[in-house]
Parts: sequence; C-alpha cells; structure tokens
Amino acid sequence: MSSSKKSKTFTRSANLGTSLIHESKWKVLDEIYDEAKRVSDLYLLRLDKKQTAKFAGKDLYNLVTEQDSWLTARLKQQCCAFAVSTLKSVHARISRLKWIQDQQDDKTTNACKKREKLIKSLESAQPKITDFSLNLNGNSVKFNAVKNVAKHENWVRLTSIGNSIKVDLPFMITPPFKKWSAKGGELSKFLQIKGRIIKCVFTMPVPKLRETGHVVGCDIGMRNVCTFDNGCQTQSNNLGRNLMNINKKIKRCKSKVKQSKFRTEYVQHVKWAVNLINWGTAKCVKVENIFNFHAKGFTQGWLPTVILNKIESVCQEKGIKFVKVPAPYTSQRCHECGWTAKANRPNGEKMFKCKMCKIYANADVNAAKNIKSEHSKFNYKRPSSTPGVYISKKWWKTGKQ
Repeated sequence: MSSSKKSKTFTRSANLGTSLIHESKWKVLDEIYDEAKRVSDLYLLRLDKKQTAKFAGKDLYNLVTEQDSWLTARLKQQCCAFAVSTLKSVHARISRLKWIQDQQDDKTTNACKKREKLIKSLESAQPKITDFSLNLNGNSVKFNAVKNVAKHENWVRLTSIGNSIKVDLPFMITPPFKKWSAKGGELSKFLQIKGRIIKCVFTMPVPKLRETGHVVGCDIGMRNVCTFDNGCQTQSNNLGRNLMNINKKIKRCKSKVKQSKFRTEYVQHVKWAVNLINWGTAKCVKVENIFNFHAKGFTQGWLPTVILNKIESVCQEKGIKFVKVPAPYTSQRCHECGWTAKANRPNGEKMFKCKMCKIYANADVNAAKNIKSEHSKFNYKRPSSTPGVYISKKWWKTGKQ
C-alpha cells in the first residue's frame, strides 16, 4: 500500500500448517485448482486485450457460460478477476518500458533496439497466466480457529465451488498465524491455494504515524540490502552470504528449478536483514524509487522491488512514514558540494571520491545522504554531453537553480 492512500487497515498473510490434510482431500483440491486455472485461461482468451477497467459485474464473468465449466458463478468471478489483473500487469509493463524508451537521448543503441522489440512482442502476443493461485473469499470460506490450540480443533470449510463440493480442511497454527492474531489482527474470510501451500489473511489496524523523530535516508544496494545516511549498513548472514553472492548463483544457474530455489533464498535474506534493522526514533524513511528493467549480467537477479516492499511493510507496522523519491545520479553526486560526474565513482567502486572538493566516503552512505535531501517532485536530468555539472542544494531540492 502506498503512503498516499489513507486507510485504517492493512493486510498480512500467514501460511497454514497442512500436515494434517489427507491425500484424498489434496486430490479434490488439485482437481478444483486445475479447473480454475483452465477457466482463467478461457477468460484471458475471451477478454479484450485492451481491458483495463476494474472488474465489475456480470458483463465480464458471463463470458464463460455454465456449459464451459462446472464451477459456480462466485468462483468464476474470481477466475475472471485473476485474468483481468494479468492483463493489467502486462499493460503496466508495456507503459513502463515505453517511459524508459522516451527518456533515452540516443535511441540507436542496442539496448533501445532490444527494448523496442520487447514492446512490440508484448503488444502483439497473447498474454499467458504463469503464476496462478486459487483465491477463495466470502461465503466460500468458513474458519473455525482456536488461537491457543495447535492441532485438530482448527478447521476451514470450503463451499460454493461447484458440483456440490464441500471440503473440510484441518490445519495447524503456524508462528506467523500466532504473531498476527496476537497483534490484534482479524482473520479474513479469504484463502489462497497455490500448489500445496495454503495462505490466510489477517486484517490489521494501522498504527498512528509518529509525529516526532528524524528523517532517514536509505539506499538499497546489490551487496548490502540497506545503507543509511548515518553510516549503518545491513551485514552478511552467518554463512557470509550477501545479495551479490546470491545474484551470482542465480546468474550461473541454467535450470529454472535451481534459479527458483536461489530466488527464494534471496527473498528470505532480504526479510531477515530488514527485520534486524533498529529504526529507533525515525518518523520518515526516504528510499529511491528504482526499477530493474534494464539490468544486465549478474544484476538481472537483483530485485529492488522485493527490498522496497519489505521496508514499506515494516514501516506500516511501526507507524513510520514511507516515501519514495526520484533519485537520479545519487551514486555520482557529492553530498557536500553537489558536483555530479561519473568520475566520482568509476566502475561502481565501494568508495566515493569527489573530483572537486576531494571528499572521500563510502559510496552507499553518500547516496543515502543524497536521498535524504531529495525533494519528492525533483525531476533533473544531467546532459549526457557534459562530463560533470554542479547541482546546488537549492537545485537538488526544488529543481531550480
């Protein structure tokens, strides 16, 4: 959830312990899962490719009739919503690639040509559902959960599926389930089934934003997850691994199964590192609004959105304001004099040395200080023809010299 949207609640998910579910019930769930995925593919074929409106009403989910599938109207509605969200994600990716293409001065480079081909292929190709999950909500899900009991007394009933199917699933309480229920979370009537993983959702009350404290600038990196303007950094884990080690493993792997394994390790490492951060009396966290569409080499495994989403979720829980700011050339700009040039940090070295004022500092800490002083509406683009340029503090904050 973005900081601009004011809401009184936010959601957190928790896996359910599925060791008590019998194999016969898993077969029923697999049958429902396969049918729902087939129906979602049908919707994706029959929907207009330019469909961007929010899912609303029977005009869309009636595209699949009762003769096409035995699923109930409620479940078909969820499948249609999944197909519409898939179309929206494709449209969002195309618009983002076009925006990047418009920002380029020289559009004859190989990167621009490849990006142009990718845009044309996305616009002409038929979208496909690659990461399907069966989502059930409302009257289809009925929980009977006892917080202090671990086994057998906790059940969830799935109804309104089709062919008079009703499934009672026993589950065990997991640590995340205990955590969110202990913090006052309300168990929602929602269930997500993806393979043999079952997730539930808690609705949490939003804490009040901190009125006193200090503003923190945060730079996310390819080696250390986070670096702050006061010099603090997240460290490697007990095995000595950091993001760069995991990225190199993802790049070396040719098997998609192994890549998926290391990406899971990447996500777990990010969560572990962010959870160890001591936010102290911070009232606002500023991070750079960064994407990874044009990454090359081992940086293809770098997922900045995973880091940003985790920091945002922690800020939500602690009542800290989370702000994304456009931060161009933060790694090339000196936070003292404002001189911006590639020569300040050649080849992405760890240390930053300004060619004008000769200041010598950690490159990530320098970038975090630039992010902290960044204005949320700043939109400056340094001319590519000049080797360097001064950016004063007034210019950096307001965009005006």
